[in-house]
Amino acid sequence: MLVASGALAVVLAGTALVVAAPWRQEAAPVAAPTTPPSTASTPPATPSGAAAVDIATPSPKSLAKPKERQETPKVVVTVTAAPPSPATTAPTQPVRTKSSKPKPRETEPETEAPPSEPPAPQWRCRSWLTTAGGVDMSPCMAVTGDIIHLKGQVRGSARSDVHVQLYDTDADTNLSQPFICADVLAPAGGVATCGPFTISVPRKGAKTDVRQRWRRTGSVSWSGGAESPYVVW
Repeated sequence: MLVASGALAVVLAGTALVVAAPWRQEAAPVAAPTTPPSTASTPPATPSGAAAVDIATPSPKSLAKPKERQETPKVVVTVTAAPPSPATTAPTQPVRTKSSKPKPRETEPETEAPPSEPPAPQWRCRSWLTTAGGVDMSPCMAVTGDIIHLKGQVRGSARSDVHVQLYDTDADTNLSQPFICADVLAPAGGVATCGPFTISVPRKGAKTDVRQRWRRTGSVSWSGGAESPYVVW
């Protein structure tokens, strides 16, 4: 060991070799204490022609093997919770969460009500009246609310002009303008109608009806006259 250390050592006059451990960089380097040359023993004789070499005795601390840093092993402890006892555990109730989004309001589609139709007129007609020209007439009248309905009817084979008008039978005066249908021809065995027409007049408490007149198509004057059943208006 002395020979090997002498081959690798750097000889300094009166100074020992300083050894620093490279793996201990976190601590500042500390110079090894200087060991005085041993005087207890006399070095062996040096062969002739060879230079005398002083071998420094290394410090015991420098020859000691550097102590490696030991890492503390990590201990992982797994703790397993014991399952709850079924006898003492209360049943878990589901937690209801309130949605932040407003629930859309369900609305039924709007449906427009069909327009109410006025009641059908309840016609009151006169019995058929035969004219001099061989044509029959039958005026009709109906009332719905404040509205008076009127129409004229003819039957026969001749072409006719029909004249209907609202009439005050007590005062023998007309209550409306005339409604005229020209060149009316009833089908064989059937009835031709002039109207219906509607009119609204003030109430006076008089007997009111529909008066129908007739003429052959192409003639000038009206003839005859038939009145429907009356109402007090």
